[in-house]
Amino acid sequence: MHKNIATRNFLLRTVIGFALLVLVARLYTIMIENGPQIKKSADIQNSLTVQVADRRSDILDRNMRAFTGVEKADYVVVFSTEDTKKDFKLCKILAKYSNENEYDIYSRLQVYKRTFTKVSGEYKTEIAKYQNFSVISVANRYLHDYPCASLIGYVGDSKGASGLEKVYDKPLSKVSDYSVSARADALMRFVPGGNIKTAGLNIKSSKLKTTLDLNYCRIAEDVLKKSDLKAGVVILDVNTFDLLAMATNPSFDPDNVKDYLDSKDGNLLNRCLTDYDMGSIFKIVVSAAALEQGAVSPEDKFVCKGYSYISGQKIDCHNIYGHGQITFEEAFMYSCNPVFIEIGQRIGYAKIIEYAEKFGIGKKILNPTSLHQGQGNLPDKNNYYLADLANLSIGQGLLSGNAVNGAVLTAVIANGGIIKQVNCVDSIVDSVGQKKKALRVFGEKRIISEKTALQIYKMMLKTNISGTGTSGYIEDFGSGGKTGSAQTGWVVDGQRYQHGWYTGFFPAQNPRFAMCVFVENGKSGSETAAPVFKEIGERIINTID
Repeated sequence: MHKNIATRNFLLRTVIGFALLVLVARLYTIMIENGPQIKKSADIQNSLTVQVADRRSDILDRNMRAFTGVEKADYVVVFSTEDTKKDFKLCKILAKYSNENEYDIYSRLQVYKRTFTKVSGEYKTEIAKYQNFSVISVANRYLHDYPCASLIGYVGDSKGASGLEKVYDKPLSKVSDYSVSARADALMRFVPGGNIKTAGLNIKSSKLKTTLDLNYCRIAEDVLKKSDLKAGVVILDVNTFDLLAMATNPSFDPDNVKDYLDSKDGNLLNRCLTDYDMGSIFKIVVSAAALEQGAVSPEDKFVCKGYSYISGQKIDCHNIYGHGQITFEEAFMYSCNPVFIEIGQRIGYAKIIEYAEKFGIGKKILNPTSLHQGQGNLPDKNNYYLADLANLSIGQGLLSGNAVNGAVLTAVIANGGIIKQVNCVDSIVDSVGQKKKALRVFGEKRIISEKTALQIYKMMLKTNISGTGTSGYIEDFGSGGKTGSAQTGWVVDGQRYQHGWYTGFFPAQNPRFAMCVFVENGKSGSETAAPVFKEIGERIINTID
């Protein structure tokens, strides 16, 4: 019997010993091998983390200058402590340097045990005696003057909501958080002496490189803002058809889009990519068609009585007294409606539409085409009346287009009759600017002869020297242009809406830039749009070598 007891005791001690060995081995695994991970998990469970902002990849201009992530702002992150009175005093100090009041800041602190607010000014001295805060310098998404906001777009709910931000949301999507973490006790209160850590400050990521020039965008935005016009400006490189600038007014702050949702001024409307009645800038297309078809030459003579009657409909010339005897070249310079109506009858409805299509009207012409943009409207070439032909000949009726279309008209003339693909994006690049993915679309086609382009080029030069475009003439460097005044048929507050247009190129010799200015209800292109063209052109040309 004693032998059985001894055997059982031996077996029991063996089992216990083995269990202790297993336990020791397990503890060793936990403490040595998994210790760091467990500590990290414990730190997470006993930490307060504040996500101050999302960080997205940047949008760059053609020279690698950023539209995003450049200018920084200070955010003070506050953690809750046992001393609620002291916490409130800190919130009260921060309220002096932010756009919030102390009660809003403090109420968030009470509920969430941490909060943050954006501050500016000399706040650091006043809060230096506190321990339960951290300052994080966060790169604002957009520049303070938000150049080219209508094209760059904005972000909503951490996703691109409009413009390039929306089209390229995937490559631009959040790459990190700007966040701050601090040690907390069991009641989720700040533990003094613990490390406060920040994250997301130095993240390398891919970027979107555009064809835009930040300087030109700022010039265009500044001139439009000072003009106080509801307007849009598009600037293209004559040689490449790259979009160099796009500006609209009034514009918006993409960091505070909610402030403009109920705006009656159309701040969120991109007036450069919206279709409008084109008016007399379309006479460039009619001229090209007529010259190409041999229906007219610059020296051909006409008589303008100040009006034309088509199918019983009277269509006035802007010169109600008539121009009298006038050449085709002069008719272009002075934008004479009766002459262009007669020329339209010579070449026909279908031929005008055919050439309009060649110039890109009636389709989306800005890459990326997924960008929200108008494509212009061309009427059915097989269904029309004589009055429709007369209206089309002077850019009226069912015809519409946008400021990109207007700039393309001029760019084709300035580069000798060739149309090219218009791009506003170049590539996705890495953090040091090396190309990772090309985004450009290439394509070019001769649509009119070099001779025709040269004839219209000379007429546009004369328009700016002594015709309707004199207010768009750029001193010392010269320019060529075409004015437009487009009747809309709208009546607002008893007034007839009439849009103003101006499209032109500069400098006069070896043109580098094509620009189109559209002014909503601008009445006359020569009075409202041409001076904008002149000032922007002069400021740009004085910045280049």
